[in-house]
Amino acid sequence: MNFKLETEYFEQLDEKLTLVPLTYDKAFKRIFRTNLDILKEFLKDVIPLDIDKECNIRLMDGELPKENMKEKGRIVDIYVVLDGKIYVDIEMNKSKFENVLQRNIKYKDKLSSMLPENDEDFKSITSTKLYQLNLNAYPFEKILDDIIVLYGLKTYKIYSSDECMIVKSLERYRDLYYNKSNREKDVIWLTILTSRTFTGLYELSRQILSKDKVKKLMEAAVSMSKDGFILHEW
Repeated sequence: MNFKLETEYFEQLDEKLTLVPLTYDKAFKRIFRTNLDILKEFLKDVIPLDIDKECNIRLMDGELPKENMKEKGRIVDIYVVLDGKIYVDIEMNKSKFENVLQRNIKYKDKLSSMLPENDEDFKSITSTKLYQLNLNAYPFEKILDDIIVLYGLKTYKIYSSDECMIVKSLERYRDLYYNKSNREKDVIWLTILTSRTFTGLYELSRQILSKDKVKKLMEAAVSMSKDGFILHEW
């Protein structure tokens, strides 16, 4: 059967093939690391970022520096830079955010230590921003939506918001979409990540993506769900 952007086609596909969930980190990385144009639209709507439609996006080396010789290598899920000044680390978590908080703080701090890049003046760090987007797929998450910045407990003052951690509970957004009829772009995007069928993924993505990008996303999802390595790991 030829690939068709039609609901009927994906309904038939759902009878034959299981969609590997995008909340599975290897699936998430497989889809978005190879489709940076789609990732850029996702980030712009979810964070959102102060960028224009034509800004460039570049995939960065996500291996973190080691603190000692015994420390094993750590690699963040997806690390990109937009227009050479906005750095974004995206982490897909399947456990409670409080259980990965300290780890992700260290990830963010290590990434911060890598700025600016080798060929840049240190002063350029003042014009850069670093975001860590925590996408939490744990179904009973208590921290539903938050932004964590450098904050003074005595002065009640935000000292820096150029580096921050953004927390998004995916099940909360799924509930907003299906039970509260919220159709804002960020809600649709975060619900896309919770898709359980090809039909659901298609119906959601066609609301916010152009036809050619819907096709790219769906082809990538189908290909990934047939991949022996991904299936074995999942």
